[in-house]
Amino acid sequence: MESISKAEYNVRNLKTRSVTLFPSRAQICRELKDIPLHPGTNEITIIGLSPTVDEQSIKVEGSGSAIISDIAVESLPNRDIFEDIYPEFEQDKTKNEAEDDVSESDEEPEFPESAELQAAKNHVKDLLDLLKAADESERAAEKRQASLDSTTVTLNWESKVDVEETMDSVSRARDKLATRRIEAARRQRELSQPLAKARQQADRLGKLHRREKARATQEAKRVRLAKTKAKLQESRREEERLKEKARKRKEYEKFWPKYCYAVRIQLVANAFTPSTSRRASVSSDVDMVVELAAPDANEQPRTIDLVLSYVTTSAYWSPSYDLQLSTTNATGQLCFDAQIHNTTSETWDKCKITLSTSLAAFSVLEETMPSLVPWHLELAPKEGPAAVEDNAVLYSKEEKMYKAKPLSSWGKKSHTSAEKSRSEMFGTSSPPTATAMASMNPAHVQLATQQAAQQAAMQQQQRQRQLLAQQQQQMQQQQVQMQQIQQMPQRNIQNFLNQPANSAMQQSMAPSFETASTTSTEELQHLDFQESLVEEMGFSTSYDLPGLKTLAPKSSSSKQRVARLSFSNIHFCHTVVPKYRSAAYLSAKMLNSSKLTLLRGAVGVTLDGSFMGRTTLPKCGSGESVTLSLGVDPAIRVGYSQPEMKRATSGFFTKEDIKLYERVIRVENTRTTADAPVKLIVSDQVPLSKDESLRVELLKPEGLVVGAESQPAGEPGKDKDEDWGSAKAHLRKTGTIDWLVALQPGKSVKLSLEYLVATPIGNHAKQAWA
Repeated sequence: MESISKAEYNVRNLKTRSVTLFPSRAQICRELKDIPLHPGTNEITIIGLSPTVDEQSIKVEGSGSAIISDIAVESLPNRDIFEDIYPEFEQDKTKNEAEDDVSESDEEPEFPESAELQAAKNHVKDLLDLLKAADESERAAEKRQASLDSTTVTLNWESKVDVEETMDSVSRARDKLATRRIEAARRQRELSQPLAKARQQADRLGKLHRREKARATQEAKRVRLAKTKAKLQESRREEERLKEKARKRKEYEKFWPKYCYAVRIQLVANAFTPSTSRRASVSSDVDMVVELAAPDANEQPRTIDLVLSYVTTSAYWSPSYDLQLSTTNATGQLCFDAQIHNTTSETWDKCKITLSTSLAAFSVLEETMPSLVPWHLELAPKEGPAAVEDNAVLYSKEEKMYKAKPLSSWGKKSHTSAEKSRSEMFGTSSPPTATAMASMNPAHVQLATQQAAQQAAMQQQQRQRQLLAQQQQQMQQQQVQMQQIQQMPQRNIQNFLNQPANSAMQQSMAPSFETASTTSTEELQHLDFQESLVEEMGFSTSYDLPGLKTLAPKSSSSKQRVARLSFSNIHFCHTVVPKYRSAAYLSAKMLNSSKLTLLRGAVGVTLDGSFMGRTTLPKCGSGESVTLSLGVDPAIRVGYSQPEMKRATSGFFTKEDIKLYERVIRVENTRTTADAPVKLIVSDQVPLSKDESLRVELLKPEGLVVGAESQPAGEPGKDKDEDWGSAKAHLRKTGTIDWLVALQPGKSVKLSLEYLVATPIGNHAKQAWA
């Protein structure tokens, strides 16, 4: 059997040539240089590919003198040990706390007496001993005196005793005892004064010693307290270090694969002839080969180069924008950034990063402005109750629906999450059960609980991404609404929007594509990002990021600057649909005259230096205009009166029942410091008849005909607002009336809508459900 030379490579040790990021996936190219081959069959195994890799996308190419005979992909358990790959997360050695307790005793320190105090105490003791000896001598003399007296009394004088000699002996004995008593008393008197002085000196030195001992004890307590605080701080630092270590470990564990893919490549390397000796083959050979003879055992191993490419999910990029607008000079600046995500198990080190817009689709949540839909009426049956039927056409069904919707529900959508959990592909182990956790020590229980919480957090992030993906329809509705406004006669809208509001609005319409390092209006250079190189390729655009980048797996994304665009002569306009909501929606219309296509993505909007929030920037190609909704402008107050119905007087021969309906819109510009009027598009509607015998006629604004020129309209909202501005009304075939209003600062305008509904006698109008 032919022997096979085998070699194994881990993907983490392979050089990454390039990474191409798409909106939902990434393509990675890794290379193996100078792979030695032995004559015969060689098997090269590349292990460690992320479980998120699409195994059908794995492709192997290369260069060198060998033939690729077989490629196999299989899924294998991850046999790497987490602590071997990340040795910094090895378990810390536990400290012997008992030794620490022994080394730091809580007993009070000994404070020895001074030599002077000890000498004073010894002197007192010596004097006391001498005084005691004198006292004992005196008591002994007294006892002997008493004994002598007793003996003298009991002496038998009748016996033959020398009385004189006896008396002399007794007298001499008494004299001696008296002398002793006197000497002892004198000695006591002599010792009393020195003893008092010695005691006084000992007491003084004792007080001094006790004072110094108390001070030393207090100092020892202070030092002991300082050591305790230092130990507590060290314990807290150690606790924080362990928490940070556990946090990093959990972060790494989120991308630790439970299984990985392995690619087995079989190559045949034999004796070779020059490449011109045979025709080029269309098979999967890396180079042309002809087998001529048996391999030479002394032949040096040949080398080849391989390129491994594959596609993986969990790595993608999404556009992110930062838009700064100025209403004072009608300019804006847009920073186009790329949010790069890598949640695979692979690290792509020092490689070329390319962003591609292929199959780009993005969406986010935002509030949409309302848009009027046609309002149809039809005849009701004659037997309907008159009181009910008279009020049936006061409100359209859409108006009733919007009135019933609470204000807090604007812009909110329900969502569900159907994204698959990553727990099947990543993690060091499955979360333990409650029984298993009960048998674990507290540290392991805490770590397991944190792992379960981290997996829940990952699922929450996935649900958020799913939520963002489900809001595309809402943004599309907003674009349809803006298109409906743009469907007005172009000369009316363009003439209205293109009127210069101030001198700054008369600048050039064409924005310029700036570089990040220079600017014509600033003298100082600011720290900025490097921008990417842009390349158009068919239906997609590629952005080559400058330099070599490293993409390591992590939960957060990294930001890379793609480009910066400047806009001038931005048209700001307010849209008011009081029938659905009494508010003025501010919008900005910008022209993209750069060569870049702005992709749909989240944008942070800053208006006149104040951050407004985040919304969605729709896709905008080169040379196209984009209208961005900036939300409700609180400086524009909108009032919408309740509908009023009046019965028109009819003659004797009139065959119609006529009812007059009237609504009034009041718009006030509360800004008093602005230099230019604010532009508004105010929209309302009249119902449309679906029955020939039901007649609807517009009375105010006067002179409006579908397809005709706009007519002047509006009147001062207050008596003092005579110079309020101007307004023109236009009627669409859908029954919508648009007032193009230019309202001066601090002024208000009154827009009246009046129409009649005529029905045959005995009939009543009702809502028609289209």
